[in-house]
Amino acid sequence: MSTTATLDTVTATLDTVTEADPVATLGIRLRQAMGRRGVDHVAARSRVTERTIWRILAGTHKGGPDLGTIEALAAATGVRPAWLAWGDGAMHG
Repeated sequence: MSTTATLDTVTATLDTVTEADPVATLGIRLRQAMGRRGVDHVAARSRVTERTIWRILAGTHKGGPDLGTIEALAAATGVRPAWLAWGDGAMHG
């Protein structure tokens, strides 16, 4: 599967998930934001532990990460914090 097809699949998945629980879809958005970057790369750039990133990706981070973690991950992946946290607005910009 090509990268474009994978991103289209992720986008379609995001479109079908309800907005009632943005924490549940945070992992999907983070994976999309990471693109081809590995967890180790994002952890090093964000100073967020690999364990925390894996928990977010798996949807097992209880209660969701704090705002500082969201902001650090957004900066490391080049996306808007509001989009990463809640899916609000555009991914970039």
